[in-house]
Amino acid sequence: MKNTGKKLAWGSVGFVLIMCISTVIVLADFQQGMEKREYEMQLEALQEYSQLDAVIVERTLEGYLSTMEGMASFLGVKPMDMEDGMAYLESVAGSQDFKRLGLVDEKGILWATDGSRVDISDRSYLRDVREQKSYVITESENSRITGQEMFVIAMPVLGSGGELQGILHGAIQLEDFEPYESIESEEARRYIQVIDRKGNYILRNYYIDRGMPEYDTFFEGLLGSEGDMPGEDLIAMIQSGETILTERNYEGTDYIEYFQPLQLNEWYVVTSLQKEEITLEVSHYLRSRIYPLIIRIVCIIMFACGAALFYLRKMGGMELKEEEKLREQLLSGADGFLVVDVKEDRILQGTEELLRPCGKEASFSELLMFWEQERIPEEYHRYTLSALSVEAMAEDFRKGIKTKVVEYPVLNEDGGTSWTECEIKLKEDGERLIAYNIYRDISSKKQMELLWKEEAERDYLTGLYNRSGCMKQMEQLLQTQEQREGRKHAFVLLDLDNFKAVNDRLGHNVGDKALQEVAGILREHFREYDLICRLGGDEFVVLLQDMADGTIEKKMNSVLEKLRLTFTEGDVSVSITASAGIALIPDHGVDFERVYRKADAALYKVKEQGKDSFEIFMEN
Repeated sequence: MKNTGKKLAWGSVGFVLIMCISTVIVLADFQQGMEKREYEMQLEALQEYSQLDAVIVERTLEGYLSTMEGMASFLGVKPMDMEDGMAYLESVAGSQDFKRLGLVDEKGILWATDGSRVDISDRSYLRDVREQKSYVITESENSRITGQEMFVIAMPVLGSGGELQGILHGAIQLEDFEPYESIESEEARRYIQVIDRKGNYILRNYYIDRGMPEYDTFFEGLLGSEGDMPGEDLIAMIQSGETILTERNYEGTDYIEYFQPLQLNEWYVVTSLQKEEITLEVSHYLRSRIYPLIIRIVCIIMFACGAALFYLRKMGGMELKEEEKLREQLLSGADGFLVVDVKEDRILQGTEELLRPCGKEASFSELLMFWEQERIPEEYHRYTLSALSVEAMAEDFRKGIKTKVVEYPVLNEDGGTSWTECEIKLKEDGERLIAYNIYRDISSKKQMELLWKEEAERDYLTGLYNRSGCMKQMEQLLQTQEQREGRKHAFVLLDLDNFKAVNDRLGHNVGDKALQEVAGILREHFREYDLICRLGGDEFVVLLQDMADGTIEKKMNSVLEKLRLTFTEGDVSVSITASAGIALIPDHGVDFERVYRKADAALYKVKEQGKDSFEIFMEN
């Protein structure tokens, strides 16, 4: 009896040791997973901030371009005289954000609004403007007039026949070019640079106490740094216009850098964040949430082991049920969970809300099928089945994937939509494969992601889709509706007649209100599922879905009548109309660029024939 007691005591001690070692291993794996997940989330946040930075820079530059386009249009109304042109620029210079405005004559002499005359005929960008008849944004350099760091926007002044009459020259001082004032820099604690694809600095803003080392060119710094790829390879990727996320070490300090190309002037926004900032966030998260949880779990386990040892010694042993308690602790804080025997397709445990639709005796596949049919949007069925089914989980485990996260939308009973994150942890238990499915509501996070995405694709003045948003939405619409016989869409390119006179005679504030009124008319006139966009200036696009030819003509006659508008400011009134060119899909093409060109050709014909009408493109 005494020997039996000793064996029981030693066996109990061994059991406790095994439980402690196993717990340490499981918790260590859990901690590493949380560290990795938090680090990935910080990197995702850096990428989102970088994309937002790029949008801000582009919008700032587009504002300058829009202003210069308006001035160039005014100067091109009649044959340009340098004296008259300078008189106009001097009259508007005080209301603009440019450091200096001017005109360049045919000899390459810059007539500036400050009275100076400078020979800039050697500047290569003048040749580019003359040859391409398009604007050019230069790299920053020291001004020949003021000696200050500036960059220049050169805009062609075109006559009514498209002939080049001169070049409008706007200089912007770098210290006045501050597109980042709206960014919460103290929260982001990131360092932002704008460079060109040759590695020259365009703009540098310091938003952290420990600034990065300075170099003559950005590429010089890359070549002198170390990272996850050679500096030469990174430079080649920049020159080819790729989006890049990389880790670099500059003079002993590690940085995470995100390279976001701009659509304007082939510039890059480079957002850098000290890696230490990310690791500090991870450490704070672990100290405030994970470590206390681990301590609680360890205390619970030690208490359970002590109780088990007591009963083993007193009563000769009993079955332990602490695994279920451990499960509950691991899953605490979740919105819901399921514990699934993958091989048997059986639900072992779960929250009441998740089990209620099919009952506690239902298989996991039956429960998943219910959610697919009743609560998950149809377009996500294939994705969720391929990720959440018992077959998918078994295949993941076979490949060595023990943890993964799946995000998908859920239709609420009130008709709304929320987003769910399902974190799946797979673990062998003897002959069984157990899946711990932890469900969390991530609607707030997803809503913010969708808001940033929507903002980047919307025109800030009218709220309509901008050019990039139009192209993306049109591509998605045509992809989902292609291959369906008998479907015809109308691509309407609409341009306002005499709109320039509204800006010139009534002011840009009235012009902006006019554009907003036109956008409102288009929204009210066309159907909710038709795509309405503002490409820029007074140019709009409407994609009419499933429209017969006769219906198109009726719709267009009606909307052109509504767009015969008059605007008044004081004693001055200006009337506008609209002209439209129409291309048919798929008759004239199925991609944006092709149907745009054909609709533009039809619009040009309308303009030649007197405006205030529409024309459907006809092949010659």
